[in-house]
Amino acid sequence: MMANSAHIVVVDDDEGIRGTLRQILEREEFRVSTCANAVEFWALVAQTPADLVLLDIQMPGEGGISIARRLRAESDASIIMVTGLNETVDRVVGLEVGADDYVGKPFDRRELVARIHSVLRRSGTPGISPLSARIDRIASALEAVADQITNVGEKVQSRDADVSRIEDIFKAKRLSACPQCGSGIAYHRAESGSLGICGACGWTHFLDGQ
Repeated sequence: MMANSAHIVVVDDDEGIRGTLRQILEREEFRVSTCANAVEFWALVAQTPADLVLLDIQMPGEGGISIARRLRAESDASIIMVTGLNETVDRVVGLEVGADDYVGKPFDRRELVARIHSVLRRSGTPGISPLSARIDRIASALEAVADQITNVGEKVQSRDADVSRIEDIFKAKRLSACPQCGSGIAYHRAESGSLGICGACGWTHFLDGQ
């Protein structure tokens, strides 16, 4: 899957910035969602998980640092902090709580896109969150194991059926030749039937009630 199939969520209280980022990212053929605050963001990702979040640090209500810390604890989505020119401390704190990178305002389009592609590549599978990729791999492995178990079960059932048919044949009539070595079999009266014994190899065949 190509990197620009990733779902990117822009979280910024500035409507103009949200619109600009959407235009830039959609030109790169990313799937883009935008949120004005933390409430909208958490409601969105509960329904549609993000592969990467562009997160403004300074927002009313729950700020970017708090969102980044919580998101890192609950998800494998990549995080790029969007900061002002003089927000050095916030950048450092953002990285410390789990952000993968940061970009400053006003941002250069080419730099922004390059940083997004770089972070997606580092995340493991471009365009797919690492958590989703792991789940897919585990599901595929479980399906393969289930198929193997089914095949083994079918083979065991087939073998058991063959053995049962052979036993029924043996019980139905006396055998003239030993199935192991081909020598003759001599039958003798037993307590509750007849016992056939191969004189060459000692193979025995019991006929119930005969």
